[in-house]
Amino acid sequence: MTLFGGRLVDARVTAMSWTRTMQLERQEWVARRGTWLPPDGARNVEEHTETYRPARAAPLSGGTGVPGLPAGAGAYPRRAKPRTRVYYTYEVREWRKSRLLRASGDGPGDVGWPDCTPEPGERVRHQVETYMVTFAAAGKRYDKTLPEPEWRAFTVGDACRLTLGLLGGVKKAAPAPG
Repeated sequence: MTLFGGRLVDARVTAMSWTRTMQLERQEWVARRGTWLPPDGARNVEEHTETYRPARAAPLSGGTGVPGLPAGAGAYPRRAKPRTRVYYTYEVREWRKSRLLRASGDGPGDVGWPDCTPEPGERVRHQVETYMVTFAAAGKRYDKTLPEPEWRAFTVGDACRLTLGLLGGVKKAAPAPG
């Protein structure tokens, strides 16, 4: 046995499974607020004006910042004059997660994506597929996720050869030679 695993084990395929999921997303109106002009396509745009006073600054180190006061007197600069700012509230369309569709099975004969007809304003965000083979060898069970073409090379009951890693996980699975 090599230092970092690589132990060969003869096994049998005891189960196979697959799962395919599709995450859909739909456009929804979302409220926003900002000082920039709203983007094209925004609705319910309103312009607001507000008056505010800037926050008081901390004492200036090395001096007060106020003419006529000695350094270290702890005085703050004069209170700032009120200022006016403009901001906008509006709604924009954003893509948000909606439905999650799932299809699964236990053999290569029924592999397929979930039945899905996106509704208006809806699209597929991403798709994920997983193919799992379960092996049995010397009274132990081993699971291995494989790419679809490698997964299809197995059938339940097949003899195969596993390469196990240092901690006993399946590093490689292949049909038994001969």
